[in-house]
Amino acid sequence: MGTTAGGLPYPEPTAPVRDGANNIKALADALQARGHGQRIEHRSVYAEMNAAGGFGIQWARPFTAAPEVAWILGNAAAGFVPVAGMLASGISPTGASGVACNAMTGQAVQNAWFNYIAIGPDTI
Repeated sequence: MGTTAGGLPYPEPTAPVRDGANNIKALADALQARGHGQRIEHRSVYAEMNAAGGFGIQWARPFTAAPEVAWILGNAAAGFVPVAGMLASGISPTGASGVACNAMTGQAVQNAWFNYIAIGPDTI
C-alpha cells in the first residue's frame, strides 16, 4: 500500500484485487481520523417571535461545534429587507435560540421570513 504526500493510503498498481475491500477501509479510516470537514447549510424559515421578541431554529443536521451564521431578513417572494442587527443569544451545534433583529428603520421585526447561512465543522 502506498501513501500520498498528505498521508492518505492508496493501493499500489501491483496490489492484488482481492485486497480491494481492505484498501478502501484503510482509506476511509484515514479520512475519518482527520476529524472534521466544513459544511454549509442554507434555509429559508418563517419565524414567529416569542414573548421575548426572538425565535429559535434547529439546524437540518447538527454540526460538530457551533457554526458561524449569517442572517438575511425576507425571502425571494416577499422581498429582502436590510437588517441593522441580528443576534442570537445562543448558537450551538444543534441550533440557534433567542434570535432577534432590527430593521434598518430601527424597528423590531415581528413574524417574518428569514434566510440563514450556517458554516461550521462537520464530520466527513
